[in-house]
Amino acid sequence: MNPAVQTLLEEIAQAKRRAAERKQHAQASGDIPNTTHVPQEPQPPSADECCGNGCTPCVYDTYRAQLAAYHQAKPPPSIPATINVRCSQPLGARARLLVLDATEQTFRVRLGQHVHLRTEGTAARAFTPVMLPDATGTVRPHVLVRVYGPGSSSRSLAELRPGDPLMVRGPLESSVDMPGALNSSTCVLVAAGSGISAVFHVLQYAAAHAEYHRRRLLVVQCACDAESLWLRRPIERLRDVLPGLHYHAHVSADAGRMDCRVLRGMLGDVDGACAVVCGPEAFNNDVAGWLAELGLAPDAIQVL
Repeated sequence: MNPAVQTLLEEIAQAKRRAAERKQHAQASGDIPNTTHVPQEPQPPSADECCGNGCTPCVYDTYRAQLAAYHQAKPPPSIPATINVRCSQPLGARARLLVLDATEQTFRVRLGQHVHLRTEGTAARAFTPVMLPDATGTVRPHVLVRVYGPGSSSRSLAELRPGDPLMVRGPLESSVDMPGALNSSTCVLVAAGSGISAVFHVLQYAAAHAEYHRRRLLVVQCACDAESLWLRRPIERLRDVLPGLHYHAHVSADAGRMDCRVLRGMLGDVDGACAVVCGPEAFNNDVAGWLAELGLAPDAIQVL
């Protein structure tokens, strides 16, 4: 690079740093306001705005899409560092479902974000909480914990009971471009274990944004037994909004181990598709290899 140009770029960078420091100092001292944009919540249409003729989109469809976009753009609340477990129940032979004592007002994770959970004295593990109604109808974070051997951090989480504290860190950003997976006309989502939580986030995001309602969404959920197919019913209900959603369950106790042949039979033609794979490391590696065999480009396969 020309020395004169390099010197100029360095001077510009220094000027920007000094300006940022002055602005930060002024905001901290109250001399200028913090200009962080807070989006305005859309207002529902009045009763006389809908003509009742089945328009596509209806004013209520537009409102729901705007409301979903508002909740997505709204700055997330600060998640408390400690949250108590409200409910704990077994889910199949090797998993446990935890419902945390928090609500949408105090706990929110956007698409592509996750949290780290741990108990006292154990290593943190990454999870994608799913906001669902609990037995009382209150929407709370639900966390699926895949249980491994004695002494593991997952075992300590699975042993939690109502009222026990859980240490939380987040929300944290993922390195995977989750919204980008919906840019293709066909999106393949393959999950095992607690990975179905991240897949469900993608589907919720698609359902909340009208521009994705016509996407072809191919979901494959793998589990060791039928009782472990968490979120199957909520996923199937999303077909009312996502007509291109196709859900397939593979239960190894009944059908044996998943392989490329089985996956091909479920997915069909995936030419030009994007994919997200979320599960244990060995599962992710196998599925990514099978998807490549089915014709997906390497840069079209994202692994969580």
